[in-house]
Amino acid sequence: MLLAARSCVQKQDYDKALRLFLLMQLRAYYDTTRVADRTAHQAQFALSLMFSDGLTTRTRGRFEKAFKRFGDSGSPAHIEFCRSVTKGGPPSYFPSYMIQHGMKAFTSPRSDGLVRGHNPRLAWQKTLRNYMKC
Repeated sequence: MLLAARSCVQKQDYDKALRLFLLMQLRAYYDTTRVADRTAHQAQFALSLMFSDGLTTRTRGRFEKAFKRFGDSGSPAHIEFCRSVTKGGPPSYFPSYMIQHGMKAFTSPRSDGLVRGHNPRLAWQKTLRNYMKC
């Protein structure tokens, strides 16, 4: 998703880049609910840094304008985004990118790194409500 968002920026499709960036951050936030190692949760911040790394001031400004066009919670774009991610349900991929980012990847390499008893549906609902304000 990071590479797709960066590709959209290179093509100057900032609105699409923004939606991909938001989806990437939303999924990363959700992944913090299912990855046990709290040191791994910094992967969410690392994704933001990797996305913005090397962007020119002009490009950053254009991306910020896409944020403004998207609007705040309750805007038409926000409502549509929420509708789309709610319909899609919780991610089902294995969050290896985040698990490998944490210290326990080195200190407990035999562990799968996931929170025991994690409820995907409930965690996704909370993520949508608390993080994305859906």
